[in-house]
Order: sequence, then C-alpha cells, then structure tokens
Amino acid sequence: MTDWTKIVEMWASIIQTIAIIIAGIWAYFRYIKKRENYTKAVVELEVEHFQLEDKKFLVRVKVKVNNIGSNLFEPSLCNVNIYQVLPITYKELKEMDNKRERVGDSDDTFNWPLLKERNIKLSDKELVIEPNETEEIWSDFIIENYAKVVQIYSSIVDKEPSTDFWSSVKFLELKRD
Repeated sequence: MTDWTKIVEMWASIIQTIAIIIAGIWAYFRYIKKRENYTKAVVELEVEHFQLEDKKFLVRVKVKVNNIGSNLFEPSLCNVNIYQVLPITYKELKEMDNKRERVGDSDDTFNWPLLKERNIKLSDKELVIEPNETEEIWSDFIIENYAKVVQIYSSIVDKEPSTDFWSSVKFLELKRD
C-alpha cells in the first residue's frame, strides 16, 4: 500500500468514528432524554366572578398550562387581557368593523376596548413545567359595574425559543345579584 492510501483509510476511519459519535448523541437526546427542539403546550382559561358590595366585580382568571411536549417548558411571561364587549353602541361597533383589516387571517376578530391587562413576569426558577405536567397561574381583577360582557384571553411566552401560546378565548357575562 502506498502512503496516500493509508492516509485516505485513516481519514475514512476518523470520519466514521465522528459519524458514530454524532449518531449516538442524537439517539440519546431523541430516544433516551426524549427532548425535541421546541416546546408544545396547551393553554386553557378558567374564569369565575363575584359581585362586590361597591357595585364592582371580582374576576378571577386561572391560566392552566399543560406541557404536552417532551421538553421542559420554562415560560418567561404570562399575559392576561380583559376586553369590554358589552355594552357597546352600534356606532362604536361599526367603527371597530371599519378599522379591522380585511385580510381574513386566523385572527380576524374585533379589537374590543381593553379594560384590564396583567403582564406577569415569571422568573427562571419560579415556573418550570415538566413534560406531561400542568401548572396554574392565577390573576384577580376588579371590573367596574358598567361592563356587562367581557372577553378574556391570555398568552404564555416561552423563554427559549421565544414562542407564544394563546389560550382559547372566554366570554363572560357579569351577572348582577
């Protein structure tokens, strides 16, 4: 054998060894640790309300986050928004309809007037959700008596990679005693 064939065989052996190591690392993370490159979560809302003595409502929002993926889920932010739907005049409704873009995408809803907003910053150690676990984030709001129907939704922002998970929207009729 010549020197150059020995060199080629040596490099082929090195490349095969590196390929086997890379495949082993990939198999470890894929099948043993069962980790993927992205987070999968389902966000749900549970809402209850109570009339207070001073003609206001206490609205309690529970954001339930279910990690359905195989990665740790480390959310950095939870947003909860409450919008007034009723009462509204026909003129206000028509103005909202005219301002709305006519693109027909997945968020083709009205931009209702914002009543309350909460941006809950979650520290690194405060909320870590293991695969197949559910955690809850609670928020209380005081809503004025003039609001009759409100729309509530929330979003959870994942720390890495930055991904928003939106909950289903809840409409709540504020029932008076």
